[in-house]
Amino acid sequence: MDEHLTDDLALPAGAAVSEQRLIVEARLARGTGDGSPLRLLPPFAEPDDSVLPARLHDLELATLPYAVFVIAATGRIEDANPFAEMLLGYSRDELVGHRMDLLISSIARPRSSRVANDRVWFVPAETGASARHRCGREMPVEVTMCPHDRGSSIAIVRALGDDRLGLREVDVAQIVHDLKNPLATMSLETCLLDDNLARGDQTGARSAVARITRNIEFLDRMVEDLLDSCSIDAGHFEIHRQPTELRAMIERVVERTVATRDRDRVTVVALHPIVLAIDDLRIERVIANLLGNALKYAPRGPITVRLERTETVARLSVTDSGPGLTSPEMAYVFDKYRRATAAHGLTGNGLGLYVSKKIVETHGGLIGVDSVPGDGSRFYFELPTT
Repeated sequence: MDEHLTDDLALPAGAAVSEQRLIVEARLARGTGDGSPLRLLPPFAEPDDSVLPARLHDLELATLPYAVFVIAATGRIEDANPFAEMLLGYSRDELVGHRMDLLISSIARPRSSRVANDRVWFVPAETGASARHRCGREMPVEVTMCPHDRGSSIAIVRALGDDRLGLREVDVAQIVHDLKNPLATMSLETCLLDDNLARGDQTGARSAVARITRNIEFLDRMVEDLLDSCSIDAGHFEIHRQPTELRAMIERVVERTVATRDRDRVTVVALHPIVLAIDDLRIERVIANLLGNALKYAPRGPITVRLERTETVARLSVTDSGPGLTSPEMAYVFDKYRRATAAHGLTGNGLGLYVSKKIVETHGGLIGVDSVPGDGSRFYFELPTT
């Protein structure tokens, strides 16, 4: 990072709160495209200073709908929000203390004398601004910089291509990575099984075959999610209904997706059989996605799968005792390629819940989540009974 990036960023007395309010509200005009500073466009109502914090880091960075970094005068990251974690593939703890210029390039403040007194500036992708994901891939970004406190600064980063391209490079890289993990596991298990059988040793053969089978099922579900995602984007997504008994379906999913060692942790509560006209294969995948996530994020606690019926809907819920979700995470957890903070280091491409939502909605139902950080989550979906 340019050593002069934050040399003269102190705000004049009385200006800090209003300047920061403009940034927090994300009411930022478009840049000129040549690296010149951002111009703030009217009209802007003067904020009520009595209800605003004195410093930006007193606000909830997680509520801002962009990747946000707090950068010290030394050029090292002091704080980052969940969107920043997803943009770069690192956790907040890994980002704090890291040099910003090694992760986001070309964000130095312009030195031109004509912008010497400007306090907010914009760095377009055309100048070479790019973000380097953990996997090594780079993506073009737009960056808005503004002063913060004691020589530090705020960087608001937006990756280009989210809306204009079906898959970003980083998304493709993540999907390829997630496909390779089960393939590597199956390859290793197959080699070990082959060696043992060649020696006449059948110890552990059944468990090895079970692990291979579960990884094949995971791959199949991931490929189906990708295919459905493409159909949804193209507007060609269709479902094929047939009468299906939901309680039996849940039992099949549990039997197929839950490892023997985890079977005692999963409780199914389904007092009455419920028959609905649904696309059984796709609804099975929704249940498998919810149950798989619960097993992944709550690796030791109890999990309850509950089926109940009201006068108008059949409701299925999966409740876990995992880390839970924050309010901002609940707002985007069903979005495409979006993953919660707790997902770092865990297999997943951010498509499962997105596709599950589309499947349920195409059936005329709804899907949602209730969660409290530290107290687990309850994912549920409802399907109309008439």
